[in-house]
Amino acid sequence: MPKHTIITLVVFLALIVAGVVIWVYPQFTMNRFNRQYSDATKLSSSGNSEDAIAEFSRLLKEAPDKASEGKLKVLLAGNLFSRNSGGDRAEAVNLYKSVVNDYKIPAYVRALALNNIANIVSDQNESFYKLYFPESPYQGFMPSTGSENFKVYRAYAQILTLSDQVYPTSYAEYSIAGNYYAPALAEIPNNNKTERLMGMSQEEAALEVQKYVREGDARNDDELHVPHVNVRKYLYRALALNVSGRILGNLTLNDREDAFQLVLTKGAKYETDNVRVRMILMDARFFYANFLLNYPDGERDSNIREILKPFGAVATLEDSTSVSIHSTFASRMSSTASHPVKTNSGKLAEISPEYKVFVDSLSRP
Repeated sequence: MPKHTIITLVVFLALIVAGVVIWVYPQFTMNRFNRQYSDATKLSSSGNSEDAIAEFSRLLKEAPDKASEGKLKVLLAGNLFSRNSGGDRAEAVNLYKSVVNDYKIPAYVRALALNNIANIVSDQNESFYKLYFPESPYQGFMPSTGSENFKVYRAYAQILTLSDQVYPTSYAEYSIAGNYYAPALAEIPNNNKTERLMGMSQEEAALEVQKYVREGDARNDDELHVPHVNVRKYLYRALALNVSGRILGNLTLNDREDAFQLVLTKGAKYETDNVRVRMILMDARFFYANFLLNYPDGERDSNIREILKPFGAVATLEDSTSVSIHSTFASRMSSTASHPVKTNSGKLAEISPEYKVFVDSLSRP
């Protein structure tokens, strides 16, 4: 074979090999990254924040694109906030802000960061907000007058509104409907038609709630969110439809119950291995059982007992998830005696033996 033919063949083969390497290596690298990313999210879901933080921090250095970088920062921030050791919470807030402010990160990821900011704000007080969010635009989201609860929740709603402007998500829309409007509406007695909410009548506010739910329903974006975020948003949706449907009379009890059943359906396959989902589902069971009290003459007592059965185990367990569930419900039970959550909790304890054991355990040291 002539020498130049051999050289040509060698060059041709080299080009083929190089092409294969150029095509295969990025695929191999991305597949490896995706596997490690999935493993890290499982650590997070199991409540192992310590190892999840280490893995997310390591993967952040290998992020193949800006979307992955943003998602990793959001997940890392969430675990830092949960661990809450030393400067964890300050670092977490700064990570969320860095995603929001980086316009090279896709809009949908920046919206996820804002949704997470809103979620942590809703569980904190005015001092926390002023300490960690002193700059624009957050500073302008908190009113200067009103009760502390009003100020915090107004800031919460404004952050979610900003998120919806950056990139509309069902989480933001269901949250505004069910975790901002619905709790305030629920506390207004049924026969009080004169009390106004944020400048609106009860009916106007209920219509606003259902508008946000319709917008959320149209998104079909569950793939954007990790499981516990999806389960939480469907709980907010159920609360929104329950309260607004009662006020407007445009949803039957069956319609409203379907929304609560959807929460349990969405979370069922994750509950065993995902402690965050488990915590939200315990909330959902309480509110679902609370809703079933609307049926007359103990018609749904057997269903209430079935729904509340898992509370019996929580009463005796001392793992971190059970402790967190205890803390959440103990806070609710510290409300005034006339608060509907406390009143209805007593009614549920009369129906469900497991729930009574749980409620009794809240008062133990």
